[in-house]
Amino acid sequence: MSFRDIKLIDVGVIVFDDVDFLDFVGPIEVFNAAQIPNPDTDPTKELESMYDSIPMFNTKLVSVYPQEYITTGDGTKVVPDYSISLIENEKTFNPLVWVVPGGKGIHTIRKDDDFISWLRLSINAAHLTLSVCTGNYAVAQTGIIENEMITTHWRHYNIFQHEFPDINLANNVRYTETAKIVSAGGISCGIDGALRVVSRLLSEEVAQRVADRIVYPWMD
Repeated sequence: MSFRDIKLIDVGVIVFDDVDFLDFVGPIEVFNAAQIPNPDTDPTKELESMYDSIPMFNTKLVSVYPQEYITTGDGTKVVPDYSISLIENEKTFNPLVWVVPGGKGIHTIRKDDDFISWLRLSINAAHLTLSVCTGNYAVAQTGIIENEMITTHWRHYNIFQHEFPDINLANNVRYTETAKIVSAGGISCGIDGALRVVSRLLSEEVAQRVADRIVYPWMD
């Protein structure tokens, strides 16, 4: 079997209008940097060997609603690979991991009962879910988090605790984790959370190599 035939880990990244850009791009960079080098590459060709590899993760963007593109909070237009309505019948892409980013738009889509129901089912079906920043509001709203620790952006601590008084909220941490959910704090913490996902699914050694590759000061 060729190294290019290795089964990759499917990751679905949920996107929507007014999503925070770094909330989802940071984790994508982490997953894409977890790579398998081609053992047949000529080691004397250093530049060629740097790029002759494949990611261990197959990361795709999944929009909440069918639309040609979504517009992030900073105005960047991003074309999703799938929408939630289409992915249900997709046979070749079955996410083992979901990423739920935050941003202003999360407070719109979490009012959608159909989306929250879908998210609840998807989290339960997946191996792990990474929730980032205010994406933790949507995860909390599913009712899955009970008597376990979760976090969010520091500016939202009071608001979050008021809305979800029965959830244990961790302050001043980069991420928390349960058996099914890695909950990352504000924005750049999504990178830490994604590295923790890599660590749990692959190994701490691989996660540290990824951190070194993207030049990120991470220590699990």
